[in-house]
Amino acid sequence: MDPIFWTEILSKRWGPPHDFRIINPGSSSNPNPFYCWFAPAGTTYSSSQVNIPGTGKNVASTGTFFSGALTAGASSYSLFITAAAGVTVLIDNIAVSRLNVTTSTTVPRSWARLNRLPFPRLGKYQIGSAAYIAEAAPGEGVPYTYTIQQVESGLAFNDVVVGLAANSQSLDPASIQRLRNLNPNIVILPYRIPEEDPNNASNVADANVDVDAEFYQGLSSQWLVRTTEGNIVYQTDFPTSSMPNISSFCALVSGETYLTYLQNWFNTQLFPSGIWDGVFLDNLFGRIDGHIPNASSPANLDYDWNRNGIRDETLASTNDMSRAAGASIPQSIQSANPGMQLIVGNTGPQPEIAFAPYVNGYVFECFNRNWYDLTSANPMYSQEGWRWVFDAYRIMQLNSLQPHINILEGCGGGPDSIGEAAANGQHKQYLTPTALDIQTNRFGVGTALLNDGFYSYDLFDNQSAPYWFDEDSVNPQGVATDEPTDKGYLGQALTDAVELTSPGAAVFTANFDSGPLTTFTGSPASGVSISTVPGQVISGTGSLVIENPNFTEESSTIAASLPNAIPFSPGNYLVQFSWKVLQTLDLPLQATVTGSGLTVADYNTQGVVTGDSGTANVPVSMPGTGGPWQLNFVLPAGGSIAIDNVQVVPGGVGPWRRDFEHGFVLVNPFSQPHTFSQADIAGTLNRTGVRRINGTQAPDINNGQAVTAGLTLGAFDAIILLADPICAQLGNKDATGTFSDLTREGPPCRVAPPFRPSPRR
Repeated sequence: MDPIFWTEILSKRWGPPHDFRIINPGSSSNPNPFYCWFAPAGTTYSSSQVNIPGTGKNVASTGTFFSGALTAGASSYSLFITAAAGVTVLIDNIAVSRLNVTTSTTVPRSWARLNRLPFPRLGKYQIGSAAYIAEAAPGEGVPYTYTIQQVESGLAFNDVVVGLAANSQSLDPASIQRLRNLNPNIVILPYRIPEEDPNNASNVADANVDVDAEFYQGLSSQWLVRTTEGNIVYQTDFPTSSMPNISSFCALVSGETYLTYLQNWFNTQLFPSGIWDGVFLDNLFGRIDGHIPNASSPANLDYDWNRNGIRDETLASTNDMSRAAGASIPQSIQSANPGMQLIVGNTGPQPEIAFAPYVNGYVFECFNRNWYDLTSANPMYSQEGWRWVFDAYRIMQLNSLQPHINILEGCGGGPDSIGEAAANGQHKQYLTPTALDIQTNRFGVGTALLNDGFYSYDLFDNQSAPYWFDEDSVNPQGVATDEPTDKGYLGQALTDAVELTSPGAAVFTANFDSGPLTTFTGSPASGVSISTVPGQVISGTGSLVIENPNFTEESSTIAASLPNAIPFSPGNYLVQFSWKVLQTLDLPLQATVTGSGLTVADYNTQGVVTGDSGTANVPVSMPGTGGPWQLNFVLPAGGSIAIDNVQVVPGGVGPWRRDFEHGFVLVNPFSQPHTFSQADIAGTLNRTGVRRINGTQAPDINNGQAVTAGLTLGAFDAIILLADPICAQLGNKDATGTFSDLTREGPPCRVAPPFRPSPRR
């Protein structure tokens, strides 16, 4: 469907656009100074009326009000306008338009340009609607901090927005049009949570035209998973949300299962609206949904998805079922709409890598909480947590469908933001970023720039209003501005991400080709062996196999290196190994480095289903005390997994760099500061005119000054530096030094005169 929807919209009655002037705003308790609604001809106020979204009480006193809604089944409607109590408002130039939808077989240009956008690329995960964010302020804690217009302006600043309420297409379609008016190239995907039921089928306002309400009201209770005692399963952290049965054992009701009902809703209600570019699928799991009670407890799981009244489901069997069912959701969308609907999923900070071939990407929700959880009372940085996300990011970019839409979402809410209000259970208030937010954002955007994805930072989470940071947009003079024309200031990428490290010779290797265990021991011994069976060997002639046939309780099977077998000394190391799941696991494999009661590294592989495989990269910083140190592979419960190609390399980790036409990014994802010499700053491309962004939020970092004597980058920090242009050769260079190419997006790369520092603003 063509997303440029203001030409035709599915039998919608659109309106009213009219000019207004508020003479007296009346009481501050009025959510809107005036109200509009449609009612069937001959009626005034009834359950059949259709409400039209308002302006919000903090709207400017004069302007043009442009709104609309989907009408229901009446043959004609009357428009009603009324002022709130105590309000005096002048209204003029009222007009009502009706728009309809047409189908298109042409992929919109806005999709193709996504992978050609200059950097940084901006993408926002926003739950709800602009009106909800402005009026309820769930992420700020202070209602009406922003007007609806300000929220929409912030959203339109992005290249991609995912998660907006699907019922906007019928209750507030004007908001989506306003976004497209502000940014004609924006890509917008609405929210649907396919593997869970938020249980919102109760009566809601405008239920007669609310596509979400229609979805919930059509659900059958026979499609809900129950315990073996017949009780509906509700989520542990969202106790009003139940779980639909996504398995092949789901009951057949009126010829449909839950999944066929879901697909029918996509194809008859969501996609034909013509206002979206596809769909955002929250909690699209290919393993057991972590919100299910006892989702990590083999002994206590009671989730009767096979409907036989017997507790015979295990975590492993539920992982298998979830993988097949979860994959079928995007596959069925693609089958019914080949190439015509974009799909983005979400499972939190860690994406579902196995689903990469079926989707355009994933949101890495609050991805910084994988290595530093700002909401924790005692957060600890995790080098291996960052590397896990970074490796997953690269895999998703490599294997997802074109156009790739992976969105890295940074989230704030650190201890210096939460304060006493959070301790008392009150709503947090996030109105301005803290110093920790600014650093976390800087590190987040730096990480995003190491590949080709999209990024944004929320002061709390996906319900926070969009917030602008220095690094989002910079003008040609190097000054950070919030002007949309200054987005993509780094231009096109000149290189891939490069890790700046000089690894030494491996101090330990194990390929398990030479027979019995020598450097590892098993606990219990029966659970750890070397296999030469072809289907179990990753490479060479043998692999280490860890197995546990007990799927009914949590009982660890451990392969541990012998004490002092690995000559760890103080310093940085990279631990690498290959892994392959031989029999579906209850819980992921853990790799740890321990000694003297200390754990200096803790890494989980994501794969749990038979055939999942990968290579783990675990950065480890060894302290000066402690030991003897051991490398442990821990299988927490049932299943079987192979390990191979283990090696420990000193100095095998370092900071990262990536160069762009107008600058470069440096990222230090480790617990120690790193100093870059001026030769390091120049890099292999011999960058000249290197200077900092001239911003306002971090004057010690973004001070606009030239970099002439190197710099030191703190632990878990990053910096974007501007430089004299080096134009990517995307076309032919003309006499002015400009490369012209039809595939280039954003401003042309123009060779500029040498940099001259400008005065600090």
